[in-house]
Amino acid sequence: MFDKFIDEFISSDEMKEYLKMPHRSVDTIAEIIYYSPAPIERKKLALMELLENLNQEDDWELIENSKVYLSAIQEALELIDADGVFSIEQCSYNEKDGDSDCWFDGLFNKFDDLVQYIKYELESCEVTDDEPLLYQVVKWINDVSGKLVEACTYWIVRGEVWFTQVEGRMLDDDSIEIGALEDLNLPVPFKAGDIVEINFYPFADKRIIEIIEVGDNHDCCCLQALSRRKDGNWTIGAVKHCHIGDYLILGISPLYTMATYKNELPPEYEVLTKVNEFIGGKEENGSLLRNVMDQKQDITDEVLLEFMEHNKKKGD
Repeated sequence: MFDKFIDEFISSDEMKEYLKMPHRSVDTIAEIIYYSPAPIERKKLALMELLENLNQEDDWELIENSKVYLSAIQEALELIDADGVFSIEQCSYNEKDGDSDCWFDGLFNKFDDLVQYIKYELESCEVTDDEPLLYQVVKWINDVSGKLVEACTYWIVRGEVWFTQVEGRMLDDDSIEIGALEDLNLPVPFKAGDIVEINFYPFADKRIIEIIEVGDNHDCCCLQALSRRKDGNWTIGAVKHCHIGDYLILGISPLYTMATYKNELPPEYEVLTKVNEFIGGKEENGSLLRNVMDQKQDITDEVLLEFMEHNKKKGD
């Protein structure tokens, strides 16, 4: 019953097909919808439809989480019309620094005026749909003392609200705050040695990484990958936690877009071909690589090549 939502909110064809296999149980579908890189109105409608099709015999946690996520969206939308003001920052990805540059772009009394301003800016600057750029909008309302305080943050992409975060909104009795972005924990169809591409739009650009371990394909840290930092060195980290390159402060889960890289590798990534040959689809070879590289302070191309030459018999 979740296939429709998987198709709508996960863009990777490989991930879609894998998650829709008969023996797969996607009990995190509410999280997939809520944290997806998509307009908030689409997410609201999807969560409403999901709840309409669930019954008391279904997983109670899924039902409760779906209600909480839907309520968080509804509260964020209601706060738009509350008395107060909006501040706006424009954020664009800086490829050189590997992070977003944000700057103050004004104050607005009305949300509709703010959206029209953003749409005008996007059109006049000829911003393309694949350019990593967004607007971070904060709604400020008066507290009991009359002081303006943050009530909700909205991330606007292509002139539409994609992500929201209501201040102090909790997921459950464990006081887990609902953020605008969160790690997903889903199984993947990839294996050790696969070279894949991830699109971090609208927060950053595309990244090429190489899977070195899949583990039990269940744990949140089992999926490990080799990725390139902005200084040209390599790092190994947990993909589901977005430990890729120079970690993004904000970024969507890589699992939405992760797909096999099918083009010719750029020159600075050519060493990944050698790593692919060394691993040869064998998890134990990827584990050996990670265990040795974890002891290195700087992982350069030369360090990787020297390691593979020294251990090439294990990679055969």
